[in-house]
Amino acid sequence: MSVMLEALDGRDPLAFTAALGVLRVLESRDVPLRLSWDDRTATARLHGVGTVDDVVGELVAAFKGTGDALAVGLPAGLPPRKAGSKGPDPSHLDRSEFSRLCQEHPAAWVSALWTDLALDKNGRCERTPFSAPMGQQTLRSMFENPKGLVSDAPEARLGEALTGWRRIAGFTGENYDIRAVQEAAESQQAKGSLPRGVPGATWLALCALPYFRMSAAGSRPTTVAWHSVGRGRRRLLVWPLWRAALDRAAVEVLLDHPLLEGAAREDRAASRAELDKVQGELAALGVFAVMRAARRQTSAGKSDGILVPERVL
Repeated sequence: MSVMLEALDGRDPLAFTAALGVLRVLESRDVPLRLSWDDRTATARLHGVGTVDDVVGELVAAFKGTGDALAVGLPAGLPPRKAGSKGPDPSHLDRSEFSRLCQEHPAAWVSALWTDLALDKNGRCERTPFSAPMGQQTLRSMFENPKGLVSDAPEARLGEALTGWRRIAGFTGENYDIRAVQEAAESQQAKGSLPRGVPGATWLALCALPYFRMSAAGSRPTTVAWHSVGRGRRRLLVWPLWRAALDRAAVEVLLDHPLLEGAAREDRAASRAELDKVQGELAALGVFAVMRAARRQTSAGKSDGILVPERVL
């Protein structure tokens, strides 16, 4: 048994990570599933379930079971909450606070959000590169905003995430989705931009963060599927699309495969022969495409930018 998740196009970073979120959320419901991608349309296919309605039903049950937690499996106290409406984001941790969180919370989530093996310019633990706050956004609000909107209509929002995205005016998309930010000319606003994100897909994508654990290479932070390329050390999210039906453990291995780092290299930094060799080796693993996304600055506000997809191989 398998179903196509028509709204989840693996060439898009939000759709790809949302599909991983579906796999992880349903695993928490003891539903043994596998994931593959159509090699013509790049659409996600979920194996081990009969209908999309079955998938949505399990997702809704998992969502309603989160209680005060902001994602499936995420402890209710994470990420830390601001004491008041103003002040710095408390998720900027020093090493002692990181150690305390490691003792109190699941390692899968703590290592997905921070690493103490690399520090920022202020001597604080590096945070996940999936976080690109602007304005008063915090690491916690990145989770709170989509969960709050999904809470208004869980069946509708999670169903839309899988079958046909409905964009919600005012929702930023948490910088996963370049199409969530419309410039003034596109949105017909007098000035500025009107965000229009997809809360159900964004919440599922956030549930997938434990796939992307953090570590460090020397003093430089590293994250599964994120690679620094070129002379400017541009950070890219790099992911494969595969034909075979893979379970969660196999997906984790493939996301962290060293061949993806070779595929991430800038075209001018690798010869055609090198790229052909990488492509052949990836094809032997069942990978038919490799995508990458880089952050692009917009006029929406000061941040690291919004993920924009690019095809590699």
